[in-house]
Amino acid sequence: MIPLTGGFQQIQGLGWSDVEIFDAAGLRTYTTSLHGRLRLVDNQRVQLFPRGIAELERESVVVRRHAKDTQLDHHLLITYPFAGFFYVSRANPALATAIEVGFKQAIADGSYQQLLEEVLFTPWLRNRLNLSERRVIHLRNPDAAQALAGVDPAHWIVPWRSLEASRLTQGSQLCVYQRLRKLC
Repeated sequence: MIPLTGGFQQIQGLGWSDVEIFDAAGLRTYTTSLHGRLRLVDNQRVQLFPRGIAELERESVVVRRHAKDTQLDHHLLITYPFAGFFYVSRANPALATAIEVGFKQAIADGSYQQLLEEVLFTPWLRNRLNLSERRVIHLRNPDAAQALAGVDPAHWIVPWRSLEASRLTQGSQLCVYQRLRKLC
């Protein structure tokens, strides 16, 4: 893991669980509403507003409208495990099985990758992310470690075990992973 230093301050949303991850990494994180966050970055009261790649395109319109002096950093990528899970009623095991079988089938037949590329890895994102040029800083997520331990790495978009082991520190190293190639 590459430490973040320099005394910078960052902003996140009220109640976001990401704040706990940043706090565990020793990063000073403030929380406020969306327009407050953008205003604080735009007025240089804080230096960083970390966003997930899935949010960048949608929020770019708001940033252009409300924070004209704020831009996407072109050099840094902060990663941390943050999983999404399906919760189903114990009374409906057939639904749980259908979700699992469908997900595995989508991975095997390539439709999961196609969905990623069409919905998440949009042309807008591919033109702006420049993954191969970014420095990767990985933060540990203490709450996710146990939950992710039993997840098949084939289900991950990002190679979390390699990031956790500090083997990946450059975006160009992520470009060798088939799921991420479109971002390079």
